[in-house]
Amino acid sequence: MTGEKGSESNTYFHAHRFFLKRELQGIKEPKKKPASKQAKLDTEKKYDVSGIHLPGEEEGKVQVYDTCDEVRKKIHAHLRDSNVTKAGFLREIVKIYPPEQAVKFQGNSLTRFLDMSGANSGNTNAVFYAAYVFFEKLRIRDGQPKTKFREEMEKVWRPHGGFDIKTPHHYGYWCHASEFVYVDKYGQKGFGKRR
Repeated sequence: MTGEKGSESNTYFHAHRFFLKRELQGIKEPKKKPASKQAKLDTEKKYDVSGIHLPGEEEGKVQVYDTCDEVRKKIHAHLRDSNVTKAGFLREIVKIYPPEQAVKFQGNSLTRFLDMSGANSGNTNAVFYAAYVFFEKLRIRDGQPKTKFREEMEKVWRPHGGFDIKTPHHYGYWCHASEFVYVDKYGQKGFGKRR
């Protein structure tokens, strides 16, 4: 562990003792085997969505019908695949954008998005849009049906041209002292009355 962060924690002390005991017993840490070239090629082929095109994709205006939390769940599930790394995932989703836009992702963009929580938290993050398009293409390629929640999202957001990816989630609202702003499970903002 670098720096002083966590050095006063009991967890830090007990973990050190645990690993020291293992070392003295001669137990070696299992080494993670690097993925073979064939495994990498199989993974690339498994997640290749270049043959699928969505309406508005060329302009970067695909209508989004998933919340940020739903996309985060899909990303976490995708990253559980042993042959998928965060860097590899970012390389795949950046292909969603046309080459003339020259979009580049860094690991901290993905980390920042994954660390957020809330139906619309991270809606302006480019990773959110690209990941949505990637997973939507995978769904279409594999012939999977839309989920019930996805169909509900379409009913809610279709009149607005899809989920809002332009207005930041921390956008301010004026309201009376007896009211509060809330975000529902579909990412829509509303006003409620205080009691």
